[in-house]
Amino acid sequence: MKVIFAIARRELDEYFATPLGWVCLFCFLALSGLFFSDSVEMLPDLYAIYQANPYANPFAGNLDIYNKLFIPNHFQLWITLLIFICPAISMRLFSADYRDGSFELLLSSPISSIQIVMGKYLGSIGFLLILIAGTLPQILLLFWMGTPDPGVIGGGIAAIFLVGSAYLAVGMLMSAFTQEQLLAGILAFCLLIAMLLVQQWNPLNGSEIVTDLQPGEKLMVWSKVILSGAAIQGHSGDLVRGILRLQDLVYFTSFIGLMVAIASWRVESRRWN
Repeated sequence: MKVIFAIARRELDEYFATPLGWVCLFCFLALSGLFFSDSVEMLPDLYAIYQANPYANPFAGNLDIYNKLFIPNHFQLWITLLIFICPAISMRLFSADYRDGSFELLLSSPISSIQIVMGKYLGSIGFLLILIAGTLPQILLLFWMGTPDPGVIGGGIAAIFLVGSAYLAVGMLMSAFTQEQLLAGILAFCLLIAMLLVQQWNPLNGSEIVTDLQPGEKLMVWSKVILSGAAIQGHSGDLVRGILRLQDLVYFTSFIGLMVAIASWRVESRRWN
């Protein structure tokens, strides 16, 4: 574990030793603050709409707008922002070492491939935690503005962390396959956008499959359901509303584990080439 944490510490230090880390930190905090400001400005209008027309409530007769609509939507904006930030954070994890030749030093040392991958990945996770910590003033403002449900706040923070961790795992994998940082970032971004589009592809939307479909049509519907269920974004909707489901935790754990395993295989293949 000492080796893994040493690599993680080195990677975390690299973020603040180069302009990339500072740019990512500034962009995330600035844009999330801008989103927060715009959301706060829309909150009075949101209250007015539902006071004037209570039957427009999509949830129940007495909608807690602040906890069930405003806060989850705000966290969802952060998650959307991470699609752009996480590929930039993770694109250098392996690509930078490939290009400057320092990766061969890691391979020649008595360190296993999984230790190298886990160390670099934990370093990026540490930077993600710093990004999340930078939003603490916004969380405090939510408590100052109203009475937020701690479960919704906790679920939103957990969603940001889990989704961000999954995004970083995708970016790390792309970085393990190329020495071009920009290419790794573009590939990771395109894959995350593709997942987002696939997640919107779900033909069920909470309904049951029509039973009178032809076998070929049923196969197509189920294929779309499976693909949309494999997308990262589809497992954050309940979390941002403060609903913790075991299947979502299993998904994120399995997805990140798969990305780490493939990256470890890639690193091991470079060791023997």
